[in-house]
Amino acid sequence: MPNILTVRCMHTQLLSPAVYFVSTVLQFQIYRAVCERTGQFIRGDPSRPLHKCDIYRNPEAGRILKRIMERGSSAPWTQILQETIGEGSLNGEALRDYFRPLEDWLRSENLRTGEYLGWSYDGDYCKFSIETAGLQVYGGFYNAASRHFDITSFFTILLVSVLTTILAMRWRVASRKFQDRRREIFENAREKKKRKMGSAKFKNCDEQDFVQKNEFEGSFVTLQCSKKYCT
Repeated sequence: MPNILTVRCMHTQLLSPAVYFVSTVLQFQIYRAVCERTGQFIRGDPSRPLHKCDIYRNPEAGRILKRIMERGSSAPWTQILQETIGEGSLNGEALRDYFRPLEDWLRSENLRTGEYLGWSYDGDYCKFSIETAGLQVYGGFYNAASRHFDITSFFTILLVSVLTTILAMRWRVASRKFQDRRREIFENAREKKKRKMGSAKFKNCDEQDFVQKNEFEGSFVTLQCSKKYCT
């Protein structure tokens, strides 16, 4: 494939695909023009196809490329192409000329095997691609399906959110009630321990000195004092 020219221009992330597309088309277009000027490609002559053209070390090809490159950005590229190769616009026909043998072989092979040429419209197969691309298909099928899908998804998400919120609130209320009940039982047991020990001994024991056993026996807990003088 020809690689005789790199079209240089300002690259941006947005324009890079367009730049590479234009440069590829221009490469084939200039390559075909150079091959025609050097007599290595004659349209309609199967003995001189474009894909067999070789311009390496060809003086005439070098002079044409020099005239194209030496102008730089001093003139519009369409003007430069018109003056050098006689074509003032982008033309992709050179691509087809280069791959003409392959195109002819594919055409005859498809005819031999009976392959269907073209696109077949299959709504079920293309539905996901069309919805993903955000295309509008007239006829109502895709639009109605899209609206149904959107409404169903909305109510499903709304229902799940409501149920999750209700369960979270119930769990928070139950957890708070459990903590309040636990604190109440602990305080009652602490008061009983205080009355049993007496105020003189109990006043030397801080709240951290009591070890609460994780044993719920009916409605009370068992407390132990960790200091010897509290017993």
